[in-house]
Amino acid sequence: MKLCIDIDDYHSFPKWDCSDVLVNLVSEFPKVKVTLFVTPYINKVPLTDYPQALDRIRDMIQNGNIEVFPHGLTHKWFLKGEFGVCPRVITKKKIKESIEYLKKADIPFKNGYKFPWHIYNNSSLNVLSELNYLLFSNKKVKTFPDKRVIVWNDLENLNKRYIQTEDY
Repeated sequence: MKLCIDIDDYHSFPKWDCSDVLVNLVSEFPKVKVTLFVTPYINKVPLTDYPQALDRIRDMIQNGNIEVFPHGLTHKWFLKGEFGVCPRVITKKKIKESIEYLKKADIPFKNGYKFPWHIYNNSSLNVLSELNYLLFSNKKVKTFPDKRVIVWNDLENLNKRYIQTEDY
């Protein structure tokens, strides 16, 4: 049996850190694959403030159990999410800042993005397209090339099945 787990809002802050649980999971199921959607700042706390958790994450990335994708910069709600009403310039700045933060923190990540609360606008999609990044979403997007979108409700075209808690 193949098992894949998808975790949103990962941050090393103890309230959100699940790296110790993931270490136990991987020791019990060595072939498990976990996708972490990582947010660099939660409540103004930088991801790098808790390096021991990041060391565990890096080890599991190196062993092939974890893959990481950026998930916003701050995950703060502003009108319609972090990106819902942002103009292109601000969207691009935030996306690039989140990418640069993960690079600086030495967290290997893949070229894709999951917007907090699945809220974004056409500017957001244009920036991802420029970066040649995948979009993770819970809805079909007609203005973004379908090959670049991983949609949880359209599983027939995926090699990887994503499960949300309401599916259990």
